[in-house]
Amino acid sequence: MGSIRKVLKTIFGIADERFKEHDVIVSKQKLNSKIPKGTSGVILLSLPKNRFEVEFLDKNNETIYINGFGSISVSGDDIEAISTLDD
Repeated sequence: MGSIRKVLKTIFGIADERFKEHDVIVSKQKLNSKIPKGTSGVILLSLPKNRFEVEFLDKNNETIYINGFGSISVSGDDIEAISTLDD
């Protein structure tokens, strides 16, 4: 378990175990105008309450910037893993 995950687990008591940092994911639905259903991304950080900080990528594997930021917080219900560090 990464050190950030340990801190979250210690402070908040839980860290969602479905996804881990650096897992490759895909959006299960349209999240906003720049992130349609099927957009791939990488988990950067597991947050409390089933939230994840994700960097989404365009078809050229370039970061999709939203309001000047290269990542957004999304619900774990809106994404699914397509590749994990365990694979």
